[in-house]
Amino acid sequence: MHNSALNLPGVTHRIAAALAPAQPSPTQPLARSAAVPSRLTLSGCVLFVTCALMFGSGFRAFRPEIMGLLVHPFLIPIAIVSPFLLVGRIKAFPAGALSALVIFFVLYSMSSFTGGRAALNEVVKISTSGVAIVATALLIRSRADFVAGVIGLGIASGTMGLWGMQGTLGSATGVEALDVGNKNAFSLFVLPSVLLCGFLFFEMPVQSKPIRLALKIICVGAIGACALAIFLSGNRSGYVGCVVIGAMLLKEKKLYGFLLVGLLAAGVVYLMMSLQKTDVFQERWNQTFVKKNESDELRGHIIFACFQIGLENPICGVSASKLPNYIGAIVGAQHAGMNFIESHNVFAHIWAGSGVLCFTALGYVAWTFWFMPTPPNKADTPLAGEFFRAQRLLRMMVLLWVIRGMFTSNILYNPGFSMGLGLAVGFCALLGAKPKQLPLGARMAAMPSRNGVQH
Repeated sequence: MHNSALNLPGVTHRIAAALAPAQPSPTQPLARSAAVPSRLTLSGCVLFVTCALMFGSGFRAFRPEIMGLLVHPFLIPIAIVSPFLLVGRIKAFPAGALSALVIFFVLYSMSSFTGGRAALNEVVKISTSGVAIVATALLIRSRADFVAGVIGLGIASGTMGLWGMQGTLGSATGVEALDVGNKNAFSLFVLPSVLLCGFLFFEMPVQSKPIRLALKIICVGAIGACALAIFLSGNRSGYVGCVVIGAMLLKEKKLYGFLLVGLLAAGVVYLMMSLQKTDVFQERWNQTFVKKNESDELRGHIIFACFQIGLENPICGVSASKLPNYIGAIVGAQHAGMNFIESHNVFAHIWAGSGVLCFTALGYVAWTFWFMPTPPNKADTPLAGEFFRAQRLLRMMVLLWVIRGMFTSNILYNPGFSMGLGLAVGFCALLGAKPKQLPLGARMAAMPSRNGVQH
């Protein structure tokens, strides 16, 4: 009778599950594993500055011109720290993802030499984008470093939106927050920050309540400023990006996600109506769902032309620099004056400009990002849960990249997505890394002796 209780299968597990504490709310810190460092490091400070410097990428006055290229300010610290990171910490980057990135960027660069002429600009831009992803990820050495990077990117994005709206609120075509590129460029810069700040709002790995509150206020402010600037513009792909991010947060956080997304949406609508700036959004809505939109029809013809070009040049494509001429030769027959036109779709761009091998390599990159290496210690339940949430963040970032990339090929070189992907990959790599082994003396000191007393 005494031993019968021991033979009941799963009793202790069911009791433990029944007595387990409820899932913490967003106002309480989630359980964190002690195996992952939490203190801010020097790398985190560098990461904060690097991400904050993205603000200068949207304005010509802050971008020096070198060899005909407007250089992004954030590349300056990246260039300084990259040699040290590549030598000392390259093993911290997931090997599968690193090999996929190298294969993709090499194939894309090689395709630029198609026809015997190198498109140096393409090679430089795609190379700096790859280095930015890897360097941003390697700068994350602790949870606080990840938070610093997200906050820096959020401050840059929110400030970029507020700064850019100052002189363009009266424009009949909508707000153009940047003076680099067109009205579509702004959402390309800030959508990753909106997703990261939304994630951080719910998954804040900070124990101090005053700091948590201050950081959450920064996150909400950054999301609100970016969303307002996007919906005051005529950028439909930006609208789609915001809706996708809102839907992903709703799916992840249910009630709390609904509260955040709902309050922010209500605030944006209220400000748009207060500023009497709903006409541009209404016009773009009518162009999409009511009236026939010639630009949508043109996009369809461009994609079909790129598909045809890719079939005729399957190995290396026609090179990114020559692709607009090839598209114009086909589309110009249906649309007068369209003899030189961009692909406006990253997948059509790679398929026609770089060939099927590079297109396949891009899929390989997405695969390695989607299935990141899991933590080796399966018994560390808090770490497994934290990694699972970080993995979902990276998958949401990949999905956002895919959806926003359907409207532009410039996403390949955009600093917002480069650093956004780097932050998500780096956080997953931090949580999935094999813990460093303690020195023998430290391990001996931690081992209990036979009489129960530590050595």
